[in-house]
Amino acid sequence: MNINTTINLDDILNSNEEASSEETIEILKESIAETAKSIEENAPLPDFDAIVTEWSYRCDKGYPDMKNKSDMIKLQEILDEMGIKSPFKRVQLTELDKPKKKSVVKKVVKKVITKLPTVDDSKSYPGIDYDEDDTATTKAFKNKLKTIDWENKDKVNIAVLDIFYTLDEKDQENCVKGFQTSTLDTYVNKTWTNWRKFFSINPTGMGRGEAMTVMAVKGAKSGGTKQKDLIITNEGTWEIKEQPDSIRLAKSGAVGKFNYANSLRDFYKLLKDIKLDDVKNDENLKKNLKALINDEEEAIGVFNILINNFRGEGFGKTKSKTSAADEDDSEFTEDNFFERIGNMTELPLGVIELHYLGFKALKKKIDIVKQNKDLLANAKIILRTPGDNVDPEFFINPKDAEKIKKASGQKSTKVDITIAAPANEANVKFVYAMLAIMRHIFVITPDAIPKDFKTVLDNYFKSDGVKIEGILWFLGGKSKSKEIAQPHRGTRKDWVIFGISQSQAKVKRRETASRSASSWMQTQLKLTK
Repeated sequence: MNINTTINLDDILNSNEEASSEETIEILKESIAETAKSIEENAPLPDFDAIVTEWSYRCDKGYPDMKNKSDMIKLQEILDEMGIKSPFKRVQLTELDKPKKKSVVKKVVKKVITKLPTVDDSKSYPGIDYDEDDTATTKAFKNKLKTIDWENKDKVNIAVLDIFYTLDEKDQENCVKGFQTSTLDTYVNKTWTNWRKFFSINPTGMGRGEAMTVMAVKGAKSGGTKQKDLIITNEGTWEIKEQPDSIRLAKSGAVGKFNYANSLRDFYKLLKDIKLDDVKNDENLKKNLKALINDEEEAIGVFNILINNFRGEGFGKTKSKTSAADEDDSEFTEDNFFERIGNMTELPLGVIELHYLGFKALKKKIDIVKQNKDLLANAKIILRTPGDNVDPEFFINPKDAEKIKKASGQKSTKVDITIAAPANEANVKFVYAMLAIMRHIFVITPDAIPKDFKTVLDNYFKSDGVKIEGILWFLGGKSKSKEIAQPHRGTRKDWVIFGISQSQAKVKRRETASRSASSWMQTQLKLTK
């Protein structure tokens, strides 16, 4: 959404000093709507509720204070992030807007100053140069902040200081004393509470929780967009995630990384060879299967596996069984199943479960299909008939072919033979396709699917030759928990893949996955103990 608005937040501040938050939000909505309308009559309007919700979330009080320029600057940031271009005069915090800070007790100041890092005053430090009214504690914090090499220095430093100015003296002193002093263990279990108010900082290239972690943990630095999120001396490399049960692996989990997806393409080509994608061909498919298997009940069994598990007619049942607990948000239906599999951009848990169960069911039918040796050996008999008609060919049992051969020199010898399917081109193609289907790696070894998922996730934890020690996660996103900023640690064994969405794998915690009704998920859990 790109809407050129002309909102002047300074005007809103100045003209609505007595207005309530609700009244001013309504004024803000009307201003955006009117401007959007004047630009293009049919222009889509911004999602006001989303703007207000995110704005409230970022404000220190949990709701916007219309007299607080810091809160209004947060609104500007949100509009920028949502692509709403606003050529209004930018609101900037002035020294008068910052909270008044009392002088710190001298003995505390001395204690702090003696621990200040050496700073090269000849260098420029975006966003954190000294102000005339900075207290000793503020200067000490700025000196600490100058030692951090953020990817977006200006934006991060300003965001950090905006929050620092709102803290009381004791909390400010704790930030200075505790700056990069914690081990990862003490941070996760104790000292994170000193930094929780910095959790929501998330400029481009940085996730929530990353800034507070870098400031708290000894030897920590932000990896930025070029490296992994968190690099800690003596602690290794860590990823930081907000939603532990819906982590996306991006390029490390791209659909092309999966043998499952690549092999599935070939498998579905074979299914097209037997015309499984054509419902109108079902009766002919049954007929060919009966001729191939030579047992009507078993043939219908194979037919049902093919249409339910690979054409998707059983998807509704599988999805309803898995979606509630496993976040199966796919747009697959029984009607578009075959088409969406062909696109190979999304393979959610319910689809993988259907395939896994289908391959296991076909595995039990391998011997039933292969016992018809006449089809395997491709033995044929040609019936010569008078007239111009093409002589028909039929598959026969190789033993019957040997009987005919032995009897060929004798007179009036009767040979009993069993004729299978007519050996025309279409049937030959069907036979070879069915044999290839039954020899497919996933039919022979269905557990190759969860093993493949384990391999992809293993590779993620050592992606690009860099070993990732684990994931530091928060209850971020839409969580309303009071402990939203509390960090938790998870190593490789604590995670499993539960689906592929928009060409990238999705990961969740073992704790959550253990409640899944999916059989392939349970197998993956066993493989990663």
